[in-house]
Order: sequence, then structure tokens, then C-alpha cells
Amino acid sequence: RSKLGEFAKAGKATLLYPTVSFEDTLFSVNYNCKTSSEVDGNITLYYWDAEIYENVSQLTAENASGTVIMTKSENGDYVGSISDIAAKDIDRTIYVAAVYESNGITSCSGVISYSMAEYCKVYADNSTSDMQALAKAAIVYGYYAKNYFSE
Repeated sequence: RSKLGEFAKAGKATLLYPTVSFEDTLFSVNYNCKTSSEVDGNITLYYWDAEIYENVSQLTAENASGTVIMTKSENGDYVGSISDIAAKDIDRTIYVAAVYESNGITSCSGVISYSMAEYCKVYADNSTSDMQALAKAAIVYGYYAKNYFSE
């Protein structure tokens, strides 16, 4: 918990959750923020890869692997994408947090961890999901790529 530092959950005006897009590239992760009307301006998504997460004592804006400005969609939610996840990195975990302004105060959503393999496993294990076959294929493809590039 102490590792979260300034990114410990501080606000209640957003709910951050990941989804995946198979439209443009196989491994593009979309992060969505459902927000209350109290959120002002942009939301910035900070992310850290597992190596940084393991090797720092606290997460800060300065040691983040990168940032993404989230844009407001037509339905009022904010969306930001991280699209540079290679197939060989299917089980790479990244850590994300969203920072936003609300009533003149800077708050954050708290840190969530995420990997494509975990996401696909949820759908692969759900026999009623219409994405089950695609999720299983993505897992197989990802691990074949991982094995190929490890040689």
C-alpha cells in the first residue's frame, strides 16, 4: 500500500476500468473513466511497467513509464488507450491510475494492475461469452509470440 504514494485512491468522482480493442491492433488496451459531473477538464492516465513498479519505493508522476491524456467521449466518459503492447508481452502487467480535477482539487482513481492475459482469461473461461473463441485465440497467439521471441 505504501508503494502507491501520491496515487493512493483519493477521489470518488471517477471509476477507472480497462477494456480491450481488437479493431486496429490485437493488443490495444482502452482505459475508460466513468465520471460524475464534478470532473473538470482533462483526465491524465499515468502508467508504470512491472519493472518500475518493482524497483521504486513509491509511485510518482516523475517515475511513470508514460502518460496518456484521456479524452471525453460522446457518452460523457473519458477514454485513453495504450496501444504499444506487443503480442509477446501478453502477460506483461502494467499499473495505471487516473488523475483529474474536481471542484478545484486534484484527485486520483487509485492504481489498478492489468495484463492482456488476465483480461483474455476472463473471457476464455466464460462459455457464454461471444468473445470466448477470440480470447482463447489471443492467448495462444500471445504465448506463441512470447516463445518465439525468447529464443
